[in-house]
Order: sequence, then C-alpha cells, then structure tokens
Amino acid sequence: MLIYESHYENSWAICIGINSYKNLSPLEFAVNDAEEIAKVLKEQFSFPEDNVKLLIDKNASKKQILKTYLELTEKTNVNDKVIFFFAGHGHTVTGNRGEVGYLIPYDATQNDLSSMIRWDEITKNSELIPAKHILFLLDACFSGLAITRSMSSGNMRFVKDMLQRYSRQALAAGKANQPVSDADGPIPHHSVFTGYLINGLKGEAKSFKEILSANGLMHYVYQKVANDSNSYQTPHYGFVDGDGDFIFHYPAEERKNDTKQEDILFEVPSISEQYSSNEVSFINKLKTYLSESKYLIKLDDLITDELKRALSELNEANFKSTNGSITEEVLLENINKFESILGNLQTILIAVSYWGDENQKDLYLKIFSRLITHITNENSQFLWKTLRWYSVIWLLYSTGISLLSKNDLRTLYKLLSIETNTYEIDQEDNTFLYSYSYAFSEIISHKLIKVIKEHERHFAPLSEFLFTKLQSKLEDIIFIGSDYEIFFDKYEVFVGLQSAYLHIKYYDRCWAPTGRYGWKYRNRTGKRNPVTKIIELGKAQGNEWLPIKVGFFDSKYDNFIATSEKFEEYLKSLNWY
Repeated sequence: MLIYESHYENSWAICIGINSYKNLSPLEFAVNDAEEIAKVLKEQFSFPEDNVKLLIDKNASKKQILKTYLELTEKTNVNDKVIFFFAGHGHTVTGNRGEVGYLIPYDATQNDLSSMIRWDEITKNSELIPAKHILFLLDACFSGLAITRSMSSGNMRFVKDMLQRYSRQALAAGKANQPVSDADGPIPHHSVFTGYLINGLKGEAKSFKEILSANGLMHYVYQKVANDSNSYQTPHYGFVDGDGDFIFHYPAEERKNDTKQEDILFEVPSISEQYSSNEVSFINKLKTYLSESKYLIKLDDLITDELKRALSELNEANFKSTNGSITEEVLLENINKFESILGNLQTILIAVSYWGDENQKDLYLKIFSRLITHITNENSQFLWKTLRWYSVIWLLYSTGISLLSKNDLRTLYKLLSIETNTYEIDQEDNTFLYSYSYAFSEIISHKLIKVIKEHERHFAPLSEFLFTKLQSKLEDIIFIGSDYEIFFDKYEVFVGLQSAYLHIKYYDRCWAPTGRYGWKYRNRTGKRNPVTKIIELGKAQGNEWLPIKVGFFDSKYDNFIATSEKFEEYLKSLNWY
C-alpha cells in the first residue's frame, strides 16, 4: 500500500497547444494558452523549469504527446503532482456504451480515429504514473469525460487529508457539438476557457483562507465560462479516480516537515461525493427506513445483516500480520481494511444518530455489544486485538460526534453505559466506557499511532488521527461544516469527564482518555478551550444541566463538581506522551 505525505515532493507539467494543424482547420490562441499556463505554473507555483514540457504545433504529434506523457511513469514519485494541459481540437464518437472522447494531436486526420488520442487511454495510463495527484485541464470540446462522481457544493475538507489521498481530476472546456470559444476571452489573445483558468490560477479561485485547490479552480472556471456572454460552452469536470484534491497553494505549505502544524479546514466550492453508486443506494435505503416508524423492522434487518457480514469478514487471516516491529505501511493497510469492512456500519451509526428517533437508536446499540464480544472471545496477537479495539473506538467517535451534533446526550450516555466485561483484570466497573478507556490507553501506551509519520510528534496522536480520519465521512452524510471541531471536542470532553468520574468512583484516582482537548486546555483560554467552556456551562445550569439529567455522574450535580475539579487537576499534571 502506498503511503502519501501531507505535502508534495515535486511538480510536473505537460502543456500542449496546437494552432496550426497539419490536416485540420487552425486555431488562433491555443499556443498562447499553453505557453501562458506553463509560465503561470513556473512563476506562481514554482514548477521547476525542467519539469514543464511545452509541446507546440508540430511538436504535439500523437507519438510525441504519448511519449512525453508516459515518460512520467519513470520520472515521477508517489508524492508528486502533475498538470496535463491541452489546448486544441476535440472529437466525439458515439459507441455502443455511450460517447467516446478524443483529443486531436497535430498530425491527426479528420476521419481516422487511429490518428487521434482516445481520452480514456490517457486516464487509464495515469494508473502507471506514481504521482498521487494528476489534474487534466482540457481546452477542447468533447464528450465521454467519464467523470465517476457527481458534485455537491459547500463541503468542508482538511488540506492535509486531501494531500494524503490519491486523485485524478479533470476539467474540460465543453461537451460535444459545442463551438470552441477560441477568442473574446477575459484576457486578450486567450480563449474564454483558458482566460478564466489563468485568472483562477492567479488568485481569483482561492478560498477565503488563501487555499487554491483543483476543486475550487474547477468550480470557479465552470461558473465563469458557463455564464460568459461570449461563450457557448458548458465545462464539465470532476473526479476520474480517487477522492483527494490537487492543492496548488495553502498557507505555510513551505513548512512541510512541521508535523505539529494544525491542519486547515476549508470550504471547497464543489467536491465529489465520497461514495460509489452502491454506497449511494445504501444511504438512500437507510434514509427511507429512518423516514417512518413503519420501517423499524426493516431497519433492524438491515443492521443485523450488515453486522453479520462484518463479523464474518473480521477474520485475522484477512489482515496483514507482523513478526516484528509494526511499520506504518502495515498499520495503515490494516486500518483501511477494518474501515472498509465496517464502512456500512459506520454509515448506519452516523445516519441513525443524526436522523433517528429513540426506538431506532436502540436498535444500533447491538452493533457495539456484538463487536466487543467478538473482540474478547478470541485469543490473538497484539496488533490484531488492538486494531479491533481501534475500529470500535473509530465507530464510537463517529457515533458520538453525530449524536452531539443533535445535542443527544441521552443516547450517548446509554451507549457508554452498555454492560460488558471485556478485560481479564480486576475491574469494578463493567460499562462499555471503562473497556473503551482501557483500550484507548493500550493504543497510546504502545505508541501505535506514532508509527505514522504525520503523527509521530503529536501530543495526542490517536485523537489527532481520528480528527482528520473521520471528518470527510461525517461531512458527506450530515454536513456539519466548520462546527465539526466543536462537536469532536465536546464528544471527547464528555467521554473524558464521565471516564474520570467512574475511575474516581471505583478506584479513587482520576484518569481519562485524553485527546486534543488536553493540549487545548493547557494552551488556550476562553471559548477556544472546550474543557473550561463545558465545565462552566455545567456549573451555571446546575441540576438542570442536560448531561446530569440524562444520567452522567449518576445524575448528581455534586458528583460533577467533584469530578470536574479533579479532572482539571489531572489535565494540569499531564506529562504528554
């Protein structure tokens, strides 16, 4: 499995412009367009001179374009980015399975398809190029772009998370049978499409946080070209493969080795849904079952079927083992496998937490009960058992954040209070929360997440890892935007306070699974400190405070006050791991 860094190592570009075709009608500004894009990439985004290949007119033959493109299979590395820009004619042919698009090189013949470059030949060959991000910018009109995901506006994403995901993205000037707007653009001597593309690259497509991403650029160009009075084109754009995002610029990107630097959450003007058609169908079915109480049995059946399937696949033989020290590659491969197997259960937990009523939420409690039982009924190696606990923690975070986005502390308390007996140790408390806290401690004490390069210097590595890991799925299902961090912190603080209470109650000592809120408590003041904010709210509302009314701290205000004092003392005394 390839491991992508949260920065780029190198930048590459192929810029193709054809005015004077050998056998076809000429264009006026395609060469200018290619030359200016190459210039902008070098001057604005520091693409190395030798890495930007410019193919103009007769040098843009079919053989030379494909040769230059396929040379990237040897030149690029996994953490590189690539721009493929083409300005010229396009062509579309209708086949048995739909429309097929072609780029027309300098030496193509009008009716000879073998002299053209089939678009999906370009995209399929991108699989051979190691670079994690490739962005295709096509100032040509043709169909058959084969966008695999639709677009939805207003999603929030983390910059580093997008940088660590594979992607192949494309933006084309127009569809088949649309006239090419090779003049009268917003910049003299450039086409409408490339004129707006240049303006976007020079800053107009940046977000308010000074982030310029491919999705932001594509959205900007689409809006401008589609609404330009001199344009008869409707650009089409999206993901060809993957779900990362080509990042042109973000603040402090030069500090690529600063692993303590906080990630930046930004609004993407337009981004793909993170689901396949099967996943979309599953989510729609789930929403139908949540819409009316008459579907309660069907919802129960859906949960049961998914749980049975997941438990059958959670077999140690299906995962990668290690005979020595745990490597980043093995760890991430196993984590991704767990999350793939449990993905539908995660979707159920998020959706039911957000839209479900009390009866529907009672149904999903068995997910955790069965997963916990599954973990403790087997003897297995450390990595396998610990990762199964990681998967339960990952699901609980997903659920807890979703519940708190609806202020549903009652279900959160009910979930944390599931009775279980999971560890062969002397324990008075038999709640799920105690076992969860113990598992959290095991992962931290063995420094499991610290083998991931991005988290090796973090104070709360498991928490930081989950903070980034969970955001995109939660955003796509329940759309909580910039409030995500607020609900994440609330979840961790409430779990921390209740865990501290149980440890004080049964063992006369204060301990809690400490996440990002720990360093925030020590380094931030006022509203930026979630611990103090929650404790002050509890003190102000007394016995009417919702957590106390639903069962936290055994529903006693005095217990909350005593716990909060010791909890703050505990946070002040921490020596960060």
